[in-house]
Amino acid sequence: MTDPRYFERLRIAAAEVAGVLEGKGVAAARLCFGGEGTLPEKKPRIPVDANSNFLGNRAMGDWAESAIQELLAENLTELQPVPYGDSNRMAAGDPGFRDYY
Repeated sequence: MTDPRYFERLRIAAAEVAGVLEGKGVAAARLCFGGEGTLPEKKPRIPVDANSNFLGNRAMGDWAESAIQELLAENLTELQPVPYGDSNRMAAGDPGFRDYY
């Protein structure tokens, strides 16, 4: 059974992490955990190319998200973790990306 204080402990840890990062110079606007945060001031631009750095980071992020999702599913059986965001593998520059984006 999961510790009933689990989510409260997560909230406390998030606040502590935010304090440390803010102390290291990270802008407070970048330390919003648990929600959409503030809307961007400018309309986002459609990317036109996916470089190898982006593709590598995306692959590492997908792997990390999958590993955490599996770990949560194994240990928090009363909850069902779901992937964040879009699972489409289309990258900027691929045919149809502009219409999809």
